[in-house]
Amino acid sequence: MRLCVLTILVLLGTSCSLAKTKHLYGAVGWTGLIDHHELKRSSGWAIDPNVDIYVAISPEGIMDEILHVQLTEIFQRYYPKSLAATYRESLQQSLISARLAGMDYLVYARVRNRLDRNGFGKWTRDEILFSELNRAQLNMDIYIYAAINEQLVDFIQIDAKGGLRTGHGNDLMWEPLDLYLRELSQFRN
Repeated sequence: MRLCVLTILVLLGTSCSLAKTKHLYGAVGWTGLIDHHELKRSSGWAIDPNVDIYVAISPEGIMDEILHVQLTEIFQRYYPKSLAATYRESLQQSLISARLAGMDYLVYARVRNRLDRNGFGKWTRDEILFSELNRAQLNMDIYIYAAINEQLVDFIQIDAKGGLRTGHGNDLMWEPLDLYLRELSQFRN
């Protein structure tokens, strides 16, 4: 038993130190100990950091208020003039709201799937069956439109699975979206 616990701790330590190296994910990724994400992008546009961005809440999907606040916060990190919508709106209504607020772009996000982790703690307390152990997961689509002419500027798709340390699906959005926004705002010094 001690050898098993020691092996798990060594794998966890190794995976945490190697997690930043993308090409080494395959070496420890099969263990499920570290987070993994894929980000697909439809265009190579860059957007000036001085623009105004309206972050809307889609009535479709399973987007909650906490995830919307986090999405707005990460956009405000790179685009300080970002404004959060106050209520759920359809795409057409969001475009109208963005134009009325004087925004340049609309960010319209839709969560396809979000799953929080059922870990070993719940299993050892007999709260769940062994077959119910899972990894946190987040599948999300983000559309960026120009508010003036309603043109789709960019579309990104985030597919992420959590590791041992990630318990909530919302936490999986930060790293891929941070990388995307760093690339998107390449005008930033």
